[in-house]
Amino acid sequence: MEKSNKSEIFLGLIVVFIIGITLKLAERVIIVILLSFLLAYIMEPVISLLRKIGISLWLSVFITSILFLGIFIGFGTVIYNSISDFMISFPKYIEKLTAVMLELANRLETASGGKFQLNVIRGLENIPVASITFNAARSVVSYIVQFSIIFLFAILFVYGKHGFQKKLMKVFLKKRGKRVPVILNRIDHELRKYIALKTAISLTTGIFAGIILFLFHVRFAIVIGFATFLLNYIPSIGSIIATFIPFFIALAQFGLTAEPFWVFLSLSSVQMVIGNGIDPKLMGNTMNLSLFVVFFSLLFWGWLWGPAGILLAVPMTTSIKIVLENIPSSSHLAVLLEPAPKTKKKKRG
Repeated sequence: MEKSNKSEIFLGLIVVFIIGITLKLAERVIIVILLSFLLAYIMEPVISLLRKIGISLWLSVFITSILFLGIFIGFGTVIYNSISDFMISFPKYIEKLTAVMLELANRLETASGGKFQLNVIRGLENIPVASITFNAARSVVSYIVQFSIIFLFAILFVYGKHGFQKKLMKVFLKKRGKRVPVILNRIDHELRKYIALKTAISLTTGIFAGIILFLFHVRFAIVIGFATFLLNYIPSIGSIIATFIPFFIALAQFGLTAEPFWVFLSLSSVQMVIGNGIDPKLMGNTMNLSLFVVFFSLLFWGWLWGPAGILLAVPMTTSIKIVLENIPSSSHLAVLLEPAPKTKKKKRG
């Protein structure tokens, strides 16, 4: 018995190692496939609605694809023009921001009698602005190409999804593996809830951020609002980044005045209520994951796949948890990923 247990553990470690190597080596392909799945889930509700009113599957997919393509092109054109304007203004903003930060450093050093030497801030003068601007512009073109591939794959996935479920039922109902369709249906249901909730929260946060920046006359409000929408798909960390980016832009635009700090305070308030308060709590409850597991999954998948891994962290971890729950030998491991059960207070009689 002991030898068999040791061999099972050893084989398990080998399998985990092989899976880890595969995930790392096939990083680009896997990320494109997973992002395509996410986009397919976003498109799915529209297709389901069209199907309910009697439109055929292929026509529903076609109409949804044209609708989403129109939204992406229309909104993408506005974003692209705003980003182009931002890229042109970026060197000037860096110069202004550097001047403001140096002024702030001088004031702090003077006020402290020279005790605080802020040499890190003085190093901002050596930032290679030209190369950063060039690399950013090249990245935008690369992202457009990648998104085109992801969009095409998403259309194929969403079209083949319905027939695939029927095939699975036919295959597994004749064998012992009846649990497989149940697992896939649960993953499908949980991911739908997560994406719907996350999209609603991120969109609300992005709209509020854009309105605040517009009211304070901060430039590039549309781009920053869109960036806030995207960043809020990343739990907790994204909301912090989405707060500091507009603060530094406002600081470069207005200098050491009250406006940048009011912008920071307003955006922080929105993020505290929506991003760091409601979002993690609802996300944990919806996916039935503890906040610690969510944070750890962000670190792990972020280390493995970078920004795309951070975006995919929660859906990936939830899928793993559902699979573990439906395998008797590993169901106890799934419990470790769940939040602690609430203890009911006893009524005093």
